[in-house]
Amino acid sequence: METEFKKIKLSPLRKAMIRNFHWSNHITAQSTVSIEVNMSNLSNVKKDLSQLFLKNYQLKLTFLPLLVYIIAKTLSRHPDLNVELDSENNYIIYHTNINIGFAVAIQRRKTSGILLPVIQQADKKYLKEIVFLIKDLSEKAIQGTITPEEMQGGTFSISSVGGYKVDFIQPLLNYPQGAILGITRTKDKPIVENREITIAPIANFIITVDHRIIDGVPTYEFLNDLKESIENIDKTDISI
Repeated sequence: METEFKKIKLSPLRKAMIRNFHWSNHITAQSTVSIEVNMSNLSNVKKDLSQLFLKNYQLKLTFLPLLVYIIAKTLSRHPDLNVELDSENNYIIYHTNINIGFAVAIQRRKTSGILLPVIQQADKKYLKEIVFLIKDLSEKAIQGTITPEEMQGGTFSISSVGGYKVDFIQPLLNYPQGAILGITRTKDKPIVENREITIAPIANFIITVDHRIIDGVPTYEFLNDLKESIENIDKTDISI
């Protein structure tokens, strides 16, 4: 009996992804660490700001721009995570700019893929700018009109799967960047506060780093700082 199958020729996008993942897996020493984050305060901030964005800018505010805003600010305090390796010249490159790439799932000619548009100098931008950029770049990525320049220069990447019922991912490095942060859905879970059990919306933040150039302690410090920043966020902390 003959085996039935179909073959789909690799698209240029898929070939580029294969090359990147080859370098990512075969050259880097990937280490993955996870931390749980209580999203209660951020949910309240989002609720408060959503009306403002709808009224003033006719835009729906999602969690991603808020997270990009907070992550970029946190990353500015942890330069050891905003790095890449120049193995040819034996240098660790510490990037001055914090350029955040964010993953966008796309569908082209019945084949899927991932693109990473980049928000340049994300730590210096107002929330409104980040909201507009994410909307604009995401639409361009999906429609196939995004330019190579709009996907270049990234120093740190984010992969959010909050729209899916997924509680853990192992994000793969976007080589040659030194780190990528994965964010899962928010899920109600029992937690202990002041020796009492309560229910809180919890998300997992999972970072993969190139362990050749980013050590464990700086990684843990970044995650701890990020957790504190999100859990203690106030509307007044955000420049709109």
